[in-house]
Amino acid sequence: MKVDKITGNKERIQWIDQLRGMAIFLVILGHVDLPNKVNGLIYSFHMPLFFIITGLTMNNQKLSVMNIKEYIFGQVKQLLIPYFWMNFMMYPLWYLAFHKLGKSSLTISQAFYGILVGNSHICASPSNALWFLLVLMNSKIVYLIICKISKQHELKKLLLIVICAFVGYVEQGKERIWHLNVVFTAVVFVYIGNCIMLWYRKSGEAALRKIKNKQFLSIQIFMVTIGIGSAYLNGRISMNGNTFGKSIVLFYLTAIVLSVVCILLVIKFTYLKKDAKTFVAYVGQNTLWYVGVHIPIIRVLERLLHNKINSYSLSIFVAVMIYFVLAFLSIFINKWFPFVVGKESLVRNKNVIGRKTFLVMWCIWIPYLFLLQQMEIAMSSKYIICACGIGLYIVSLGIVKCIERCIPIVFLEISDRE
Repeated sequence: MKVDKITGNKERIQWIDQLRGMAIFLVILGHVDLPNKVNGLIYSFHMPLFFIITGLTMNNQKLSVMNIKEYIFGQVKQLLIPYFWMNFMMYPLWYLAFHKLGKSSLTISQAFYGILVGNSHICASPSNALWFLLVLMNSKIVYLIICKISKQHELKKLLLIVICAFVGYVEQGKERIWHLNVVFTAVVFVYIGNCIMLWYRKSGEAALRKIKNKQFLSIQIFMVTIGIGSAYLNGRISMNGNTFGKSIVLFYLTAIVLSVVCILLVIKFTYLKKDAKTFVAYVGQNTLWYVGVHIPIIRVLERLLHNKINSYSLSIFVAVMIYFVLAFLSIFINKWFPFVVGKESLVRNKNVIGRKTFLVMWCIWIPYLFLLQQMEIAMSSKYIICACGIGLYIVSLGIVKCIERCIPIVFLEISDRE
């Protein structure tokens, strides 16, 4: 396996993948119909946990000497390009859920505007959960800048993190494009995750191995009690809305304590199951795909099962089903369309123009039909339908050719020489 450009690791850290796999299931659970208290508890820490996981993988020394432009370019490929691809891929499911099965006032053109704005509170998009990719990208860039400014001086870095936390607090509840105000709160959790990893590598791993199971269980119960108690005292929070409930202190306390509970639980599992390549770990390697597509699928199922979806047991079943089904779909995406999830692929001698054209057709057929309606072209006969289908193919092929010629980065293809 290639060396990771950020962490410098030659192979993936298994427990971090498992942690991601656990975290993404919490995200899915948070978007199905559950009791308000359970849903509020999940929201109190599931997104902070993801930013903490990001911090676990950051290598401060490498970041401090890394070229900022190159790093930003890398983040654009890994996160921004998938953001746009998955939003456009979800157009048909969004249209089915909110226009065919529901009665949304949001138009197709407004949904396109929502993709550009990147904030569903300003204007919804086909996949509202993808705000996370924008915040993740920008928070990693901000953390890189902090590492460069501080020059590995821990007090300077801590001061800059405190300033970020203050900015996030001042910007509480405000609506910014791409959730730029949330970035300052997210950076705090990235820093916390990095501190946890530094502790783990220095002395934490040895200490955790020495703790007996009964002691470990007692510690977990104690922390869970604190986390749940502080979550209920604080009330509902929203990471993407940058709202912290009744107390900013309780917000950070809840998020950190419950995230640490998850981290310790996963690490303990890896000690018991050494080198176990679990299904959850595989999911953890493909969380980008899960983030992008799970909400539109949930909304379609909610409307198809509108008489039964209010059953909490059915909601949990739907969450589990989506968790497993998306894993199998990710195999298909990784093989045929790796650029959708920010993965580079080699340019082959045999052109994959057919796959690209098919994907673009899927992405644009709803906006394409919308334009035909605006032009007052009615599907009144099979000849018109056939002509429109051919037109869709020609337009899609033209888009693919333009992208390959003008902005080839969109397909994340590299040559064998690179």
